[in-house]
Amino acid sequence: MSLDGEVAEYLDVVDVHNELTGETVLRSTAHAKGILHRTVYVIAYNSKGEMLLQRRHFNKAISGGCWDLSAAEHLNQKEAYADAALRGLKEELGVDPQAVKQSLEQVLPPSLHSLHIKTASGKKINDQEFVPLYRCDYEGPVHPDNLEVSETRWVSEQTLLEEVHADRSKFTPWFIETLELLGKLDFRLQLAGVA
Repeated sequence: MSLDGEVAEYLDVVDVHNELTGETVLRSTAHAKGILHRTVYVIAYNSKGEMLLQRRHFNKAISGGCWDLSAAEHLNQKEAYADAALRGLKEELGVDPQAVKQSLEQVLPPSLHSLHIKTASGKKINDQEFVPLYRCDYEGPVHPDNLEVSETRWVSEQTLLEEVHADRSKFTPWFIETLELLGKLDFRLQLAGVA
């Protein structure tokens, strides 16, 4: 375990072109020093077009208690993005990878996401990640990891955008950024008469 109580996790270091350098680094070191690494985001949709959201556990050092994407997962060493997406859904939400594997598709290619934030304890995070967005279809049960996730819910895009417009602080910064990259914020809010 690391000093902040998290399991020691080693990440592959990448260069500015998202190519593996052959080096690995502790996740805590990558976040402290702004070392480039890889993460994947996933949004699961049901047949009604609703998104599956998770609420980060209140004890999480970063954005505790905030609503988040279905899954956000750092890649293990030598792991492919799609494999990490399936693993993240399984580990965080108990979703059987076989139930979503056929519908899993990349929506946004990897792009550099920079997050400069302080943890609940005041520790500075300089997170520099190459992140693609995946989507999948899912209708099955959700069994969240209670150490990571405090609750889950299915939400329509309209309701989500109204909630984000009312109070962005209830959502993780990377979820807001993802919605912006998808063109869901501002433009859709104006169309819905919310902005």
